[in-house]
Amino acid sequence: MQYRPYQAMDHAACLEILASNLERYFSFHDPELYREFLARLPGFCGVVEDPEQRAVACGGFCIEGPTAVLTWGMVHADRHRRGIGRFLLIERLRGIAERPGVERIVMNTAAPVLGFYERMGFAVVKHTPDGYSKGLDRYDLERPLRV
Repeated sequence: MQYRPYQAMDHAACLEILASNLERYFSFHDPELYREFLARLPGFCGVVEDPEQRAVACGGFCIEGPTAVLTWGMVHADRHRRGIGRFLLIERLRGIAERPGVERIVMNTAAPVLGFYERMGFAVVKHTPDGYSKGLDRYDLERPLRV
């Protein structure tokens, strides 16, 4: 697998990755928000390619002072539970660690992947029932840069 910077040619593949995860992990409002995110890229966005050079995951981060914010991390639903999400997160953490002055990392996610992020050193700081949409709770998480 390879994690590389997002390019305009990745647009359709990234939207497909999001579409494959709608309902369980994302709300129906998210495709429009994600299109806006890809159009303005407020920070680094990367794509994970499999050995056949197909985009199978994407996600990035932005830096806000001493805080890094993980943005739009997702793995194609057909590729879940194969270590790709872990690879994606580790690559983003590696990229964040290269930025001077970052002390903590924040993010938000839905319940189905909460345990994964907790195992990776994140702690819940806020829970919002129906925070994304009806039946899809939002969990705000954070962790220090170095665990």
